[in-house]
Amino acid sequence: MSLPEIAGHELKELIGSGNCGAVYKGVTAGGKACAVKILSSMAINRKELGAVMAKLLQMPHHQGVLPMEAGDVDRSPYHWVMPLVGNAIKDGQGRSQWRALTLEDSFMSRVPTAKAWEMIYEMADALAWLHRHSIPHGNLRASNVLIESDGSVRLSDMAQGWVGGTYNLVPTDHAVYLCPDQMENPGAVFTGSGFSWDVYAFGVLAFRLLTGHLPRAEAAWNEQVKLVQTRAAAGLPVQIDSAALIDAVRDQPKEQWSTTASNKWEQRRMDVISKALDLNENNRWRDMREVMREFEVMDAECLLEASQQQTVDERNKQKAKVRNLTLIATGLLVTLSIATMFAIFTLWRAIGAERTIAENKIAYDEVVATREEKIAAVAKDRDAKIAALSEERDMAQRQKLTADTNLQHSQVAVDQFL
Repeated sequence: MSLPEIAGHELKELIGSGNCGAVYKGVTAGGKACAVKILSSMAINRKELGAVMAKLLQMPHHQGVLPMEAGDVDRSPYHWVMPLVGNAIKDGQGRSQWRALTLEDSFMSRVPTAKAWEMIYEMADALAWLHRHSIPHGNLRASNVLIESDGSVRLSDMAQGWVGGTYNLVPTDHAVYLCPDQMENPGAVFTGSGFSWDVYAFGVLAFRLLTGHLPRAEAAWNEQVKLVQTRAAAGLPVQIDSAALIDAVRDQPKEQWSTTASNKWEQRRMDVISKALDLNENNRWRDMREVMREFEVMDAECLLEASQQQTVDERNKQKAKVRNLTLIATGLLVTLSIATMFAIFTLWRAIGAERTIAENKIAYDEVVATREEKIAAVAKDRDAKIAALSEERDMAQRQKLTADTNLQHSQVAVDQFL
């Protein structure tokens, strides 16, 4: 099968197809890989798409918008050249297939809430950038939000799909993502209503990212999918009943959140999504710039409150520190006072003890002196008695000696007399 010829590009292989055309992997004349979408003339609004192409080529680059590198809807083959996104993978039979992740894959795997909000902000910012440059997307569905390898999102296929002015466009999941007003009057996308309708489609994608469910008509959509699968298995022609889906959407005026906000700021963000999903255009955000501005104001208030709370917490910490230091200082002062009083009391007791010891020593010394005086007196009296007795003994001895002498003299005298 011969591939279409695009000036300055060489098409290599078919990597995807949809309502509005087929996508080929290609290379530029400079050897750069790219994706080339060959547009179906019956499924595009050439006039409006051409105007959007011109704006996209002039628009400054935004990370969240898949850039248009070249394109032409004036001469056949109508085409749109963009960067190549995705990777080659092997199917069950070992054949190589090109696979680009989209938001539909995120719905299947359910991303964490924090990552979901990150993706929602990225989509909002990218859409706001388009609206700032007067470009409605007009075809915002899960399959048109690409997921890069780093997890960031990029919008693609602007001004294609259910935008009016087409002759052969088969609706698929348009009715569950696009605003019912757009489904009924697609031509108004480029006459002013497209910006508000993009807001609604954004709300559907955000709601599904956060909850895993469609905000409206989910049961009707699942029923349509089963019906299509059954008819396809039987070899019968299949087509989504958009009218039934639109009726199911309108029959549910208010979306029902199956998740609860973790704090007041998440609740406010969810309220932004709810306002985006309002079926009444007059109650919705007018465009994504308003949505993004609301997010930015909200985030600024959140940061301010967090900063104020941090300041209050820091003050409370400092007060607690001062209180603790005061308690410690008071404790130390009390301890010092008690220690001082104890030292004074101990000193007073020591002085009293010294005084008592001194008094006791004096009394003891007096007692000792008295005892010594008594002992001295007794000793003196004893010595006196001993001296007296010694003198009496000596006198007695002298008297005995005298008597003995006298006796001897007497004996001598007697002897002489005899």
